[in-house]
Amino acid sequence: MDVTYSKPSLFDYIDNTSATQNDLQHVVDKANESKVLRDSVAAFNIQIGSDKVDELLDKMEKGEAVLEGGNIANYLAFNRQRLADELSEVAARFGIEDTVQMTIKNQHIVAHEDADPRLQAYLDKDKRLNSLIAQTSRLSQFSEWSEATTYASELKEQGTETSAIQAFLKATRQVVTEDNTLRFNSHTFGFSSEGHTAKVIESVSK
Repeated sequence: MDVTYSKPSLFDYIDNTSATQNDLQHVVDKANESKVLRDSVAAFNIQIGSDKVDELLDKMEKGEAVLEGGNIANYLAFNRQRLADELSEVAARFGIEDTVQMTIKNQHIVAHEDADPRLQAYLDKDKRLNSLIAQTSRLSQFSEWSEATTYASELKEQGTETSAIQAFLKATRQVVTEDNTLRFNSHTFGFSSEGHTAKVIESVSK
């Protein structure tokens, strides 16, 4: 998807993100209570449901959607803890020791062709696990994008040229438009989206 940013909406978005940091921290602190966090996750899940993603991305491009980075980080941590338990059980069920790769495409989980065929059948049947993986994947992607916009705000304050900031945001935004990949074994798991923004920052800083 080609992305063209207009200067007013882009910088309005960055300004809004910067201005809400204190309020976000307050929300994050409150979210430490389990019930509040669960309710927040449920609300956020509705927002990024499969029929809402394109709409949310469009709003992000126009600067109409402010991503609350602190909240996303907490949602992601909460989901990762749940997913760790689930994937540990899956690994034990199928005797998985070597790393297995799965692609998250359009909210559907596809195991790599060299994986145990029974694993794909299990994923197709267990809608709850499928949904948890897909949601955590999106949270990881949005967390990376939120980190990117925060860095873009810093670049703006440093007087970096608009074209350079736009190019940076376009490169980092790929993390929320491309398919994500989950790799896991009996000991650990991770998404290919993780660290995407840091890699782009390192690249442009050279």
